[in-house]
Order: sequence, then structure tokens, then C-alpha cells
Amino acid sequence: MKKLYIHIGTHKTGTTSIQNRLNEYKYSLLKNDAFYISTTGIFKKIPRLTSYDKNLVLKARNELITHMQKFTEISTFITSSEHLSGDCYTGYKNSMLMSQMLFDIVSKLNVKVYIVIYIRRQDRFIESLYGDMIESGLPVPEFKKFINFNEEHYNWNLLVKSYEKKFNKKRIIVRSFDDTLKNGGVLKDFCNCINIPIIPDIKLNSGSPLGSIELQRICNLNLEKKDSDKFSKIIRHRNTMPGAIKLNKKYYFDNNDRELFLKKYQQSNNYIISSYNLPPFPNVTMDKKTSVVDMQDVFMAMINTITQTKKCRTKYTSRKTTLLYIKIKKAFHLASYRIQNLRKK
Repeated sequence: MKKLYIHIGTHKTGTTSIQNRLNEYKYSLLKNDAFYISTTGIFKKIPRLTSYDKNLVLKARNELITHMQKFTEISTFITSSEHLSGDCYTGYKNSMLMSQMLFDIVSKLNVKVYIVIYIRRQDRFIESLYGDMIESGLPVPEFKKFINFNEEHYNWNLLVKSYEKKFNKKRIIVRSFDDTLKNGGVLKDFCNCINIPIIPDIKLNSGSPLGSIELQRICNLNLEKKDSDKFSKIIRHRNTMPGAIKLNKKYYFDNNDRELFLKKYQQSNNYIISSYNLPPFPNVTMDKKTSVVDMQDVFMAMINTITQTKKCRTKYTSRKTTLLYIKIKKAFHLASYRIQNLRKK
């Protein structure tokens, strides 16, 4: 019987890198009796769903059937979409609905279905997700307020159990993203899991400095969406230019807060690690001592953004950009004034 490997994320575990490389090498994989089906566009709307969407199920099923019928001689098919794990912005609370819909999509395909899930230590996952939300222009609160949720959010045991209820547990493959980072990377691990030749990997994006991300968060709360989107592009460009002040590596958690945050997941993490024979997540006490991002980092990012603009002539240097900076300065001063008043209180 043919096999279908469905990689469902989770988010922030190198999923985009896996998808891009599989898509690039999908015709090379034909030599090894495998083919990658790109379905990201179909599943893009699925994570925000709060109720069953029959039309989407039929559309996704037909898309898979169309691709599989083109390559009838191939025995292994692969598809990947982090959207299938659910809504990351709500802590994957709709994962049971995602599991039901995915089951209905593939149950009539007459293939052996394998679900592949990568999980990541929750503190690192949250820091990365929080930064992404800011860079996408979403107005989010300061970090300490953002993480004020219970242990049912981002609970990997509950997420995996949602899929265990619909799919054969023996065909659910759970892997630790943290472990792959010290063993050749997530793409190598994924290829080994599904028994295909290892695809050459590329370096994962290290992300923007937290000082510049925090600067954007402040502006997101005080700028209109269109201005916030423009500023996002400007700040990322300016803070990576030659001559920009190098911003130190900072984090949202310090080691003590990190340890307290992870305590609420300790029992569920231990269970999933034991159930799927995973290596333990890295111990917080073994982490290097981390410095937390503060207003000084934000001011340094602001200096970079302004000074580098004066030095270069790019598509971002224009009268419109100047007017945008006036708005940004006002937003920044307003945010700084509010922070000072809060500290006085």
C-alpha cells in the first residue's frame, strides 16, 4: 500500500525550511520513489477555523488525489503544513477540530497515513512566536502579559493526543526540534524519519535582534497598520546594514522566569517524552545565563534605524519614509512617556 507522510509542524520548528527544500527537490525525489505535494495554500485558512468546514475537506482531498493520480507509480508521498496543527495564536486549542478534518481528508485515499510532529521546549517556542507576531504587525502586549495563560495552551501532550484519537498511534512520529539542532538539523532528521535521501540543508534564519523587535512592538501599538508594516521592512533592513550598531543577543525570559514558566509543563512534557521515547528537553539549569531585552536595547535599535537611513539611498529613503519617521518618533516618545509614568507609580 502507498504511504502518505503528513508533516503538521508545529510552528517555529523549521517547518518553512523543510517545505522550501522539499519543494525544491520534489522531482529529484522521484528517483527514490517519493514525491512532495505542496498543499500550503489549501491549508492556509484551516488553523483559524472554529467549526467544521466540509468544503475545505473536499477541496483538500481532491487536491491530494489529483497529485497522487499523476504519479501512480510512486509509493511514498509527502506533504507539509504547520497549519494542520491548529491555531498557534490560541495555543492550539482547536487541535481536535484539525485532527478530525485531516482524518476526513485522508481517510478515503487508500494509503497508509503517517503523522509527523516536531515539538519544541515551550519557552523557546513562545519567545520565537512572540517575535513573529510583532514582526507581522500584530498589536501584542508586553511579554509578561502575553504569557499569562494556563498550561492547556502549547501543551504538546494534549496536541498529540488530539491526533492519537483519530490516527493509529503507531503511525504518529513525534520528534524533538531542540534535539535536532545538535544532531545535524531538522531537515536531516525529517529525511531520516520518512526514509528518503538526506536533502542538503540551508542555515536557519537567526531572526531579528530583540531590541528592534521591541521597537516595532511599541510602534505597532501606536501606528496604523499600513505604517506599521512599512516600518517593519525598514527596521529589519537598517539593523542588518554594515555600520549598524551591533545589538547584543537578548531574550524575553531570564533563567529564573524560564524555569518557573516550564514548571507548569513538566508533567505533560515528561509524559510525551516517555510515550514517544524522545530525548529530554534541554535542562534550563544547563542554559547559559541570559540577559533580558530592555529599553536601552530599544533605543539602540531606534538609533540604528535613523542613522542608517541618513547614510543610504534605497527604496525606503523617500519623502513618505520621512513622514513615517515623524509618526514613529511621536509613537516612540508617547510609549516612552507611558513607561516612565508606569515606573513612577
